[in-house]
Order: sequence, then structure tokens, then C-alpha cells
Amino acid sequence: MVDEKTLILPQMRVRRLILRQAGFNNQPPGWKRPLVRHSHNFWSMDFCSGGIGKVELEKRLCNVKRGDIMLIAPGKEHRFIYGREPFSCYSFKMDIPGLENLPGSSIYIGEPEGLNARLGMLEAVRSCLYGFCPEKLLSMNLPFSISRSFAGIRILEELLYGIACYYILGEDSHGGKHEEDTLLKKISEFIYLHNGKPVTVEEVAEHLGCSAGHLRTLVRNLTGRSTKNFIDQERVKIMKDLLLYSDVRIGELAQLMDFRDTKYFTRFFHKYTGDVPRDWLKNNTR
Repeated sequence: MVDEKTLILPQMRVRRLILRQAGFNNQPPGWKRPLVRHSHNFWSMDFCSGGIGKVELEKRLCNVKRGDIMLIAPGKEHRFIYGREPFSCYSFKMDIPGLENLPGSSIYIGEPEGLNARLGMLEAVRSCLYGFCPEKLLSMNLPFSISRSFAGIRILEELLYGIACYYILGEDSHGGKHEEDTLLKKISEFIYLHNGKPVTVEEVAEHLGCSAGHLRTLVRNLTGRSTKNFIDQERVKIMKDLLLYSDVRIGELAQLMDFRDTKYFTRFFHKYTGDVPRDWLKNNTR
């Protein structure tokens, strides 16, 4: 008989990312050292932490600065070019079994609109690296092999796996998302910024810099639904999350979402889920 107070967690038997090497690459100013073009049989990921450098990715020359990220797939030719400016980056070499047969390419992410998110990733990666790897190895300015004895290294591996999937699998607009997916994502983000409260088609269109009529046509062509219906469906997603993961009561949620009363909120919720909030919560709580 299992003690009810004992928390049983499933073991993670499959490592989704296997970190082979890590290191901090810090090149001083004025050190011109272009490396030869090369490729390798593993994934590499570099986070620029300071300075300015250049990288040639599949014969495309990119200027790299703080907050930029480079992802290089196995077999893809590349090289770093160091110039007069100082340059530093955190570098990782790794196997990603689930992506081994993906027809990947070299990816460079440096758009201004995503800088804050990438700086957050950089800080998280830096903190994990210094938290789980010996500082003596990090100060050598050379890559070092990852040992299974490094306590907590799986946390760093999971973090890198999440970042890799975010860009490699196209969850970021730079990583290959179609224009239509980006449009729907921007509408969804606008609704989430309002915490699920009512927004009009006109307000969304103004935010996106287009007319309401044009937006209605785009959304209809992409989803087969009206823009109002798409907005409402996104609002319902937020309502479901609040019901499941917060202590807010149904009446409080109705007020939070700016419904005039609980009955109207219940009818709205039932329209899009087929259940009243109380029944839906009961059926989806484990």
C-alpha cells in the first residue's frame, strides 16, 4: 500500500538533449583570428554575452552582438571571424536525439523585437552554467567536456532543449513560422495582454496597423471563423487556465472578465465549451 503522503514522480529515462561540451569563449579586442570553415556531427548553440563579432553561417555573414543566438545543425558549414572589437559567448555542443533527422539549417536570431526574451534566456543559461559546472573550467576560456558528475547538469540540458526547440522547430517567427501563424499569434498575444477581458476587432486591428475589414478577411481565410469568434475562443483559453490554476471563484472570474453577471458569463462559457464552468472544472480536475 502506498503512503498517501508520498509523492511519486515518473523517472525521466530518456534524455532529450545530451550536452557534450560547454565553455565561455572570451576574445580580447584587436585579436584578428578568422577560423577556417568547418562542420561537425553535433548541434552547437552560442549565446553572445558581450562585444561584437561576425559569424559566417552557410556562406551568410552575420554581425553578432550581445543577446544574439546562433544555432548550427550537424553538417552545416560555418566559421567565426574575430575582429578589433571584443567578443564573448557561451558555447555548447550537444546531441538532440529527437531532432537528429530534421533537415535543419544554421539559424541566427538577432531581431530587436525579441531581444528582451533572448537576454532572459542568456541570463538563465549563464546562471545554470556557473551553478552546475566548476568555475575553474569556465575560467580557462576553452571548451570542456561535460561530466555526469556535475550535479544538476540535467537542468541545464532541459533549458537548452527548450530553447533549441523554440527556434529549431519554428515556434519563433524567425525560425520559419508562416506569416499567417504569426498574425494569429499576435492577435492571441494582444488578448493575453488584456488578461482575457473583452477587446473589439477594431482595437485588435489598430494594434496590428490594419483596417478592421482587412483583419476580418485575413482571419476568415486562415481559420474559417470570424475574428470575433477567434477572439472569444482565445478568451476562453484564459478563463480555463484561471479556473484550473488559480483560486478564483466563478463569480469572481465573471467580474474579472467584465461580464455583467455570472449568468451571462456562464452562457458565454457554455457556448464555446459545451459545459457550464462548474461542470467543466469538475470534468477537468484530476
